[in-house]
Amino acid sequence: MNKFTLIISPKAAKDLDGLNGVICMKIAEAIKILEENPFPRGKLIRKIKGKHSDFYRLRVDKYRVFFMIETDKVGSLFFLCLSVLIAVDLQTGKNQQAPAE
Repeated sequence: MNKFTLIISPKAAKDLDGLNGVICMKIAEAIKILEENPFPRGKLIRKIKGKHSDFYRLRVDKYRVFFMIETDKVGSLFFLCLSVLIAVDLQTGKNQQAPAE
């Protein structure tokens, strides 16, 4: 299987910058695993429901990483990380970050 190229959106980079070091490392490790296989077994990955949705959610502790998988014209595979949110923020609709250490 081909390795995916990881692209982190400016929004996701900003989200990660606002997190403390331990959580950021956990998320980075999970994303690294997804570069090799974006669909690992288990319940950590879920496809976002919707008729035309190409978005996925990765669960890391109490955080959620939203991403999509795309291909370019030559068939290269891209793993595009879009956002990182705390699960509580998803329910309230707010985007508050955990305090950085």
